[in-house]
Amino acid sequence: MSAKHKEITYDELSKSLPNVTVIDVRNRNELEQCGQIPGSHCIPVTEIKLACSLDPDSFRARFGFPKPNFEDEVVVCCRTGVRSKTACDLMEAKGYKRHRLYSGSFSEWEEKGGSVVKPGQPYYFDSDDEEENENQRNQRKNSNNMMIPGNQQFSDSENEEDNCQNSS
Repeated sequence: MSAKHKEITYDELSKSLPNVTVIDVRNRNELEQCGQIPGSHCIPVTEIKLACSLDPDSFRARFGFPKPNFEDEVVVCCRTGVRSKTACDLMEAKGYKRHRLYSGSFSEWEEKGGSVVKPGQPYYFDSDDEEENENQRNQRKNSNNMMIPGNQQFSDSENEEDNCQNSS
């Protein structure tokens, strides 16, 4: 799956921010460490398929914001654009039609002087499953390797500063 996705530029996004849903697909730990675009929401790329399949109430409970409808304008970003392309492929396969790729992503946002919420404020959910809660706590403590569909692997550096500079 590697569809061509409609892109959005820094200037377009900065002007439309209050009117679009921005989904940052970096992991929660990375968002906390590196910061995020104001108003953006964290759905790690490894959870995109799950997010698309949840009912609206379950989605809100897990991600902390209303589930976008298939026709809502959604902008997807990550650190440098790699994971966001994969997320857009997955969203398109699940029926989302108005998603846009911010390929400049968080790196460009920072470089161009966009405001940043730092430390980032990802939403951590409480699960009925204690093992899942433990997994979230561990994710906050440790950098990890992320596997996503298509056998692509994104490795987060052990060095937190490198994590913010070099992650995809």
